[in-house]
Amino acid sequence: MLNLKRLQKWSSSYPLPQQALQQGKHSRWTRILVDVPMNTGTIVAIGDSLTDGASATVDANSRWTNFLAERLVSRNMSVLNAGISGGRLLRNIKGTNVLARFDSHVLNQPNVKSVIVIIGSNDIHWYARHGLCPYGIFTYG
Repeated sequence: MLNLKRLQKWSSSYPLPQQALQQGKHSRWTRILVDVPMNTGTIVAIGDSLTDGASATVDANSRWTNFLAERLVSRNMSVLNAGISGGRLLRNIKGTNVLARFDSHVLNQPNVKSVIVIIGSNDIHWYARHGLCPYGIFTYG
Protein backbone atom coordinates (compact mmCIF):
# COMPACT_ATOMS: atom_id res chain seq x y z
CA MET A 1 0.00 0.00 0.00
CA LEU A 2 1.22 3.49 -0.84
CA ASN A 3 2.19 5.55 2.20
CA LEU A 4 1.14 9.06 1.13
CA LYS A 5 2.57 10.84 4.20
CA ARG A 6 5.95 9.23 3.60
CA LEU A 7 5.73 10.03 -0.11
CA GLN A 8 4.86 13.69 0.61
CA LYS A 9 7.82 14.00 2.98
CA TRP A 10 10.13 12.39 0.41
CA SER A 11 8.72 14.47 -2.45
CA SER A 12 9.70 17.71 -0.69
CA SER A 13 13.31 16.77 -1.46
CA TYR A 14 12.49 15.36 -4.89
CA PRO A 15 9.54 17.31 -6.29
CA LEU A 16 6.74 15.29 -7.84
CA PRO A 17 3.67 16.66 -9.58
CA GLN A 18 0.90 17.27 -7.03
CA GLN A 19 -1.48 15.01 -8.93
CA ALA A 20 0.91 12.11 -8.26
CA LEU A 21 0.26 12.53 -4.53
CA GLN A 22 -3.50 12.15 -4.90
CA GLN A 23 -4.96 8.68 -4.64
CA GLY A 24 -6.94 7.49 -7.61
CA LYS A 25 -4.94 9.54 -10.10
CA HIS A 26 -2.97 7.84 -12.83
CA SER A 27 0.63 8.92 -12.95
CA ARG A 28 3.92 7.73 -14.30
CA TRP A 29 6.49 7.16 -11.57
CA THR A 30 10.07 7.95 -12.33
CA ARG A 31 11.49 7.40 -8.82
CA ILE A 32 10.62 4.90 -6.12
CA LEU A 33 11.96 5.06 -2.58
CA VAL A 34 12.45 1.71 -0.88
CA ASP A 35 13.85 1.33 2.62
CA VAL A 36 16.10 -1.72 2.67
CA PRO A 37 19.11 -2.70 4.73
CA MET A 38 22.50 -2.24 3.12
CA ASN A 39 23.12 -5.06 0.65
CA THR A 40 26.39 -6.83 1.42
CA GLY A 41 26.51 -8.53 -1.95
CA THR A 42 24.71 -10.29 -4.75
CA ILE A 43 25.05 -13.88 -5.87
CA VAL A 44 24.20 -14.47 -9.52
CA ALA A 45 22.94 -17.91 -10.51
CA ILE A 46 23.35 -18.41 -14.25
CA GLY A 47 22.46 -21.53 -16.18
CA ASP A 48 19.70 -23.53 -17.79
CA SER A 49 16.28 -24.87 -16.78
CA LEU A 50 17.49 -26.13 -13.40
CA THR A 51 18.40 -22.57 -12.48
CA ASP A 52 15.43 -20.99 -14.26
CA GLY A 53 13.03 -23.23 -12.32
CA ALA A 54 11.29 -24.79 -15.31
CA SER A 55 9.63 -27.54 -13.25
CA ALA A 56 8.75 -25.30 -10.29
CA THR A 57 5.19 -24.22 -9.58
CA VAL A 58 4.45 -20.86 -11.23
CA ASP A 59 4.47 -17.89 -8.79
CA ALA A 60 5.20 -20.16 -5.81
CA ASN A 61 8.80 -19.02 -5.28
CA SER A 62 9.85 -22.66 -5.10
CA ARG A 63 12.97 -22.59 -7.28
CA TRP A 64 16.28 -23.43 -5.61
CA THR A 65 17.34 -19.82 -6.09
CA ASN A 66 14.33 -18.69 -4.02
CA PHE A 67 15.35 -21.00 -1.17
CA LEU A 68 18.93 -19.74 -1.37
CA ALA A 69 17.68 -16.14 -1.25
CA GLU A 70 15.60 -16.92 1.86
CA ARG A 71 18.67 -18.34 3.60
CA LEU A 72 20.75 -15.28 2.74
CA VAL A 73 18.25 -12.64 3.89
CA SER A 74 19.76 -12.57 7.38
CA ARG A 75 23.15 -11.76 5.79
CA ASN A 76 21.64 -8.94 3.67
CA MET A 77 22.65 -10.73 0.49
CA SER A 78 20.54 -11.01 -2.63
CA VAL A 79 20.26 -13.66 -5.33
CA LEU A 80 19.80 -12.82 -8.99
CA ASN A 81 18.39 -15.68 -11.08
CA ALA A 82 19.81 -15.53 -14.61
CA GLY A 83 18.69 -19.00 -15.68
CA ILE A 84 17.14 -19.61 -19.10
CA SER A 85 15.40 -22.90 -19.86
CA GLY A 86 17.10 -24.66 -22.73
CA GLY A 87 20.21 -22.54 -22.32
CA ARG A 88 23.58 -23.91 -23.40
CA LEU A 89 27.13 -23.03 -22.47
CA LEU A 90 28.55 -22.22 -25.92
CA ARG A 91 25.79 -22.56 -28.54
CA ASN A 92 22.46 -20.82 -28.99
CA ILE A 93 19.70 -23.43 -28.94
CA LYS A 94 16.83 -21.90 -26.98
CA GLY A 95 17.97 -18.41 -26.18
CA THR A 96 21.40 -16.89 -25.90
CA ASN A 97 24.18 -19.13 -24.59
CA VAL A 98 25.78 -18.53 -21.17
CA LEU A 99 29.13 -17.37 -22.52
CA ALA A 100 27.49 -14.70 -24.70
CA ARG A 101 25.33 -13.33 -21.88
CA PHE A 102 27.86 -13.63 -19.04
CA ASP A 103 28.92 -9.97 -19.25
CA SER A 104 25.39 -8.55 -19.23
CA HIS A 105 23.83 -11.03 -16.81
CA VAL A 106 26.73 -11.32 -14.35
CA LEU A 107 29.61 -8.88 -14.71
CA ASN A 108 27.45 -5.80 -15.38
CA GLN A 109 25.22 -6.39 -12.35
CA PRO A 110 25.86 -4.28 -9.24
CA ASN A 111 27.69 -5.61 -6.19
CA VAL A 112 28.21 -9.18 -7.45
CA LYS A 113 30.32 -11.17 -4.98
CA SER A 114 29.78 -14.74 -6.24
CA VAL A 115 28.54 -16.62 -9.29
CA ILE A 116 26.93 -20.06 -9.43
CA VAL A 117 27.02 -21.71 -12.87
CA ILE A 118 24.81 -24.75 -13.48
CA ILE A 119 24.57 -25.59 -17.15
CA GLY A 120 23.86 -28.81 -19.03
CA SER A 121 23.91 -31.25 -16.13
CA ASN A 122 20.33 -32.34 -16.72
CA ASP A 123 20.90 -32.66 -20.47
CA ILE A 124 23.44 -35.48 -20.25
CA HIS A 125 20.70 -38.04 -19.63
CA TRP A 126 18.46 -36.63 -22.38
CA TYR A 127 21.19 -36.77 -25.02
CA ALA A 128 22.22 -40.27 -24.01
CA ARG A 129 18.62 -41.52 -24.18
CA HIS A 130 18.21 -40.12 -27.70
CA GLY A 131 21.55 -41.40 -28.96
CA LEU A 132 22.94 -37.90 -29.45
CA CYS A 133 25.97 -38.06 -27.20
CA PRO A 134 29.13 -36.84 -28.86
CA TYR A 135 31.95 -39.34 -29.38
CA GLY A 136 29.83 -42.19 -27.96
CA ILE A 137 31.04 -41.57 -24.41
CA PHE A 138 27.70 -42.36 -22.80
CA THR A 139 25.47 -45.37 -23.14
CA TYR A 140 21.88 -45.71 -22.13
CA GLY A 141 20.01 -48.80 -21.07
